[in-house]
Amino acid sequence: MDRSATPIPEEEEFLEKFAIRNTIWQIRDTFNDNVKVWYHDVFKEQDAEKIVETVTQENSKLKRIKAKFPLEHEDEVIEAGLEEIRKVMEHRNLISALGNPHLAEKHWQEIFGILPDGHSGSMAQFNL
Repeated sequence: MDRSATPIPEEEEFLEKFAIRNTIWQIRDTFNDNVKVWYHDVFKEQDAEKIVETVTQENSKLKRIKAKFPLEHEDEVIEAGLEEIRKVMEHRNLISALGNPHLAEKHWQEIFGILPDGHSGSMAQFNL
């Protein structure tokens, strides 16, 4: 007497919502792990274009998920994730420019020369 399990609509709906919520948290966790590396590791050892690409991709992912929610429903977790991404995105042109592989030490001397007091050093020590 083998019978197939009868799907329970409520369970399927719950699992679908859980999967979406889990995806949102995974995106945020991964992004925040990346931000720690980007902001604290030596910038010269990082790929600036990859940083910009990752930020753009993660922003797109969250916006696609947000589009699935009803317009009148603002999800706090998605909004917080988009805000975290926005904070990095607003600096993407600067990140890209500083990541130019053709910047020589003399360029870095000029860059450090225009920064406020307390910002000195060289490219070898620079982080975001």
